[in-house]
Amino acid sequence: MLFRSQEFNSKTSAWTPNTVQATAENIENAKKWVNSLTAGGMTALYSGVFNSVQRPLDSNRANLAFIISDGYPTVGIKRWSDIQASILDANSIKNNQGEEIGQKWAIFNFGIGNGAPMFELSKLSTWNMGVGRQVFDDADVHAQLTEFFNEYSIPLVWNNQFHYSGASEFDCSGTNLYADQELTCIGKLPPYNK
Repeated sequence: MLFRSQEFNSKTSAWTPNTVQATAENIENAKKWVNSLTAGGMTALYSGVFNSVQRPLDSNRANLAFIISDGYPTVGIKRWSDIQASILDANSIKNNQGEEIGQKWAIFNFGIGNGAPMFELSKLSTWNMGVGRQVFDDADVHAQLTEFFNEYSIPLVWNNQFHYSGASEFDCSGTNLYADQELTCIGKLPPYNK
């Protein structure tokens, strides 16, 4: 497994410019870096998410971005509709005609606190192949974050592209499948003739 850690306060900065192997030493060093951070009260949410979806893709692994925040964008782009539309565009894979043919990263938002704007965070995640989850003020953040990460960090199916011969108006409930979830596909089939 590879990982990269980034903060998005009034500005964005990363522990390391590139992804690194999840060795015991790298995880320990990343924890030290996280523990050295101080809260400054600002949240460059758009920049943090944008930086995440601009990372190079790994064709051998699922590309997942876990965003942990109180969810209130206070620096840079602040309007939710602008953030959601811009991230969706930046996270899209387009063909030669400029049409979207897929997405690069699955975005998972983890909203900290009772007041986290989960409708907006969940919308940002859903539009980008992920989900949002909230942890309330009196909850064990570490335990819930660990559970959330364990549930979504290893997809069982990634970027599925089902094609059924003869089916029209075909659609699936998603392109990725995680443990204890279902993937449903529906469409119209031609009449059955004996």
